[in-house]
Amino acid sequence: MKQQHINLFTISALLAIVFYGCTKDFAEINTAKTASTTTSPDGLFTLALQRGSMENYIYQRAQMLHGNHYMQYYANKASYFNTDIYNPNEGWANQIWRRLFSESSFACLHHVTEAASLAQKQDNKHKEAIARIWRAYLFQLTTDMYGDIPYSKAFASNTPEYDKQKDIYYDLFDQLKTAVSYLQIQENYQSFGASDLIFKGDKTKWIRFANSLRLRMALRISNVDQSKTIEVINELASSEFIMSNDDNVKMLWMETSDNHYNLNPLLVINRFNEFRVSKLIIDQLKTNNDPRLAVFAEPAKLDGEYRGMENGYDMIELAGYNENYFDQFSTIGAIFIQPLTPTYSFTYAETCFLLAEASLKGYFSGNPENFYNEGIKASMNMYGINDNTLIDTYIQQSEVKYNTANPIKQIITQKWIALMNNGLESWAERRRTGYPELYPVKFAGGETGGRLPRRLMYASDERLYNYDNLSKAIGSLSEGDNIMSRVWWDNQNN
Repeated sequence: MKQQHINLFTISALLAIVFYGCTKDFAEINTAKTASTTTSPDGLFTLALQRGSMENYIYQRAQMLHGNHYMQYYANKASYFNTDIYNPNEGWANQIWRRLFSESSFACLHHVTEAASLAQKQDNKHKEAIARIWRAYLFQLTTDMYGDIPYSKAFASNTPEYDKQKDIYYDLFDQLKTAVSYLQIQENYQSFGASDLIFKGDKTKWIRFANSLRLRMALRISNVDQSKTIEVINELASSEFIMSNDDNVKMLWMETSDNHYNLNPLLVINRFNEFRVSKLIIDQLKTNNDPRLAVFAEPAKLDGEYRGMENGYDMIELAGYNENYFDQFSTIGAIFIQPLTPTYSFTYAETCFLLAEASLKGYFSGNPENFYNEGIKASMNMYGINDNTLIDTYIQQSEVKYNTANPIKQIITQKWIALMNNGLESWAERRRTGYPELYPVKFAGGETGGRLPRRLMYASDERLYNYDNLSKAIGSLSEGDNIMSRVWWDNQNN
């Protein structure tokens, strides 16, 4: 990354931390209790983008040790980690919560809410809209992990009320719709420019992201609220979605930095040597001669073969192995641990698979097979696989070729492959659809008996400081504050 990005990260972070003060509520987006007195929202927005894209601390705890292990992209080899056997980890859940809501220099939901507030106070509808979109993305990600969370009054006090997930989704649909309308205003508002680490203030790309996010959310609730799904997708009928890999929502990290939070999180985490590539993803790629195999994994040190590690080793069992034991398993693909390899929040490939499902179910016009094939191609292209003959050969294999006998299984399985390293989104789709079909964990003696968790536990901080409001949210959960309780849209027997 160029030096100007290094300066932006560092300076913006310092500004955001140093200049915190107070401000008043505003009408449509709840204002943070602790707000900024800066004259520009740019520094806060930069920080919200960088932190919300998951620097290594939260990436390891949320994305890797939960999402990526749950969805069997990677398997745990460390005897001191327990989420790979589906045991809850209250400490990690608490730390994730802090990085989203309450830890002053990192709380990305706080920062982006305040950035939108400042932009509104300046009557800059383009900056306000872009901040709204990122805020919607982060809140959707958060509510899908926990269920009911503080939302409408999240930063109005130290003890905010919790909103129902359904209400959060409905408001996020409105927030995104409003944001798009603001970005379509032709007045010459100043955009974020270089402070926007994702799209450099490109309004068209933010509109496409917003529309794709609404599509994702509409399908997410389709099993419990189909009328709302149809309403939202009908509104999107003539909209532009993410159109190519050039529109991918990604964070390009710094090439070098004294601050490890500014580096590619997978590069940092890989240095700990605590995981191997999972058996499921390796088997899936090998079975279908998928050219992404050599991208996603490195051959095992032992014999040069691609071999995945089973998920869910007993922690006592792991403690009995020396390092040579793990040489038989593939390590993470070299591309993912390069300094300038980005991490992705939303991609063209995912959008194609969303459109494939929407058109298959009659919610959206178009040919589901064409969208499905384009999603596979987009995923290949994203990793530098551009040989159309090679891609077509892969698509025409019997196990891959679009088949109307069970198209949802195919669509979601291919989406799972394309979402490599975005386990949180894959986990949400697995809970919604039952796909991909996961291998049983090796040790089924954990707290869930080998059943895939459905959510994260609430933060222990909330029990100490916001118990009355938390208890109301817990009361709406089927099994209490338990990782097997289901969030609102998760009603499938899978």
